[in-house]
Amino acid sequence: MRFVVLRIPTGTAFGTAAASGTLTTTGTDEVTIAFQRGNATTTISSQEIAGGAAINTQDIQNSAAWYRLFSSTQSNITATATLNTNAWWVVDFLTFKSVAAAPGGIVVLRRRRM
Repeated sequence: MRFVVLRIPTGTAFGTAAASGTLTTTGTDEVTIAFQRGNATTTISSQEIAGGAAINTQDIQNSAAWYRLFSSTQSNITATATLNTNAWWVVDFLTFKSVAAAPGGIVVLRRRRM
């Protein structure tokens, strides 16, 4: 099995409502992962992807990560989170798709910046 990185949209701004750019998944067996980082001491809550609560969240200092699994195509989805105070933030969002194994079991990653 190998995984292909499909897209990495980024959002950045100042405020309490952090959000990534949008992406569209391409079908089954995809995991979407969001990463938020900021420049101030904040509490991060309400992490969502595609309007649904994240499966798992990890908060470390001024950063957080969360993910969701999808078994069908999702269109124009974003990753969002709420900060408890105004701060500069960046949210990166990517998706990994499971595809057939490469010859020799080589793992291939492809990155496209949008």
